[in-house]
Amino acid sequence: MNFRALSISALLALSAPSTAGAAGLCEFSDDLSQVRGVSVVVGEGRAQFGATPEAAGACSGKGCAYLLPGDAVVAGETSGTATCVGFQPKSGRTTQGWLPSARLAPANRLSSRIGQRKQIDLQRGKPCTR
Repeated sequence: MNFRALSISALLALSAPSTAGAAGLCEFSDDLSQVRGVSVVVGEGRAQFGATPEAAGACSGKGCAYLLPGDAVVAGETSGTATCVGFQPKSGRTTQGWLPSARLAPANRLSSRIGQRKQIDLQRGKPCTR
């Protein structure tokens, strides 16, 4: 799996306060109240973003945002069969949107340090036994 460090402060800096479930919006606010955990994209091929829960996984063609198996995301609210997620690659351009929940699995090993930096570091390793 290709785990990446996620900087929640950078992920959230571009978002206006709101809730994920309201009118199909997928946005994270500065208070982190919408963050439910960290997940990893699973399955085969591209996991396409959607602007609404109903459109999760449906975008195709040029210009559609997508993730690949092994990419780590910050997971928020779920609506039906979709989960609101945020992703920030090394380039720093944050993407937020809806992915099919079936394409997400909890991160196996998570070392989190959420303080003033609001950062979550993902590490490759054995699953936790707790």
